[in-house]
Order: sequence, then structure tokens, then C-alpha cells
Amino acid sequence: MSAGGTTKSASPLFKRDSCTYTSCYCEENVYMLCKQLVQRGEKGGFAVFVSNDSKKVPLWAQSAGEPSEDGLVVWDYHVFFIWRPSSECKKGGSEVYDLDTTCGFPVDADDYIKKTFRPMVPLKPDFKRLFRVVSAEEFVKTFASDRSHMLDKRSGKYQMPPPSYPAISTSECKNNLMDSFVNMKDKKLGETMNLHKLQEFVS
Repeated sequence: MSAGGTTKSASPLFKRDSCTYTSCYCEENVYMLCKQLVQRGEKGGFAVFVSNDSKKVPLWAQSAGEPSEDGLVVWDYHVFFIWRPSSECKKGGSEVYDLDTTCGFPVDADDYIKKTFRPMVPLKPDFKRLFRVVSAEEFVKTFASDRSHMLDKRSGKYQMPPPSYPAISTSECKNNLMDSFVNMKDKKLGETMNLHKLQEFVS
């Protein structure tokens, strides 16, 4: 666990060194976590997309962020995993698993939100964040990406090397990443919420 992170689970769902990770493909990293959870038959996992209409999302405590600004980076979107234990087995709060954070792996969800989104920091309208929360089961069943969003428009080459495994698709769809998950105006999958509602969701 990275310094400064806190967690309430004695045995984390995932071990960081055994997770599939590709830089700049956070949606696929989270897909792999969700897939593991579904294959185990466990409930309570969620993929969480954060974005907005302007595609400008400030996040702190990111490994790719500026160290002199507490790891601040502005992404067009980001994806992380939440585990919310059932009331029967709940011994503490929800946890976040984010392979791009410096907060810890896992980290208490309340701590993650405070350090990553800084609710008390005033933001201009273009930087206001919205979240799409999708159950692990629904995410694994519906998510598809042909990785075209990572292609340079001029050269046609990947801006960052893609994962080594084949692109993720379903029997019905080859690519819905940007239109159905990142686009917060689309309401078909999961539930969209603001930061306050996300805080209530993990509490």
C-alpha cells in the first residue's frame, strides 16, 4: 500500500501486484477487476466513471499528476472501482481500488473522495464532475472498447501503447466507451450522480 492510504479490510479483494494494468487505459483496468469479482461470484463491486460535458476533470493524488500540486491532473475521464460490502458482512465503509492513485490500494472510499476530488475546493462550471456508477455485473456484460479513442487523428498510431490482450467487445457491440459510459447525458447504463450523491452512496 502506498504511504498515506487507509483501508478497513483485513484481506483486500485484489492484490495490486497481481492486477492487470495498462497506463492510460483505466476503463480496461477496472473491467479486469470487475471480471475477477464476477467470476468469483461475489457481489458489491462497481465501476465508477467520472467525467463532464467539457471533458475536463481535475483529480488530485494521481500518480501521473504534478507532484508540486499534490498529484493534480486534469483528465477527460477517469475510472475506478468501488467495493461496497453488503449490510450482512459490513464491518466498515466502502473501499476504492484505483491503480492510478497514490492514496493506497485499497483505500477507504471517504478518504479517497476527500483526497482525489477535494469537495471543499470551489470549481469553475467546466470542471464540475459527474459520476456514472455501474455494477460489476452490468459492466462486464455491456462494456466494449475498440480503443479508437486512443488513436492519434493525424498519424493513426496509439498515443499510448494498448493492452496486450484483444480489445474488449460483446456479441452486440464493438465500442460504447465514450458514448454510453463517459457521456454523462446517456442514462441507459448504471446510475449518474453528482459528488454529494456519490459520498452518500459509499457511506
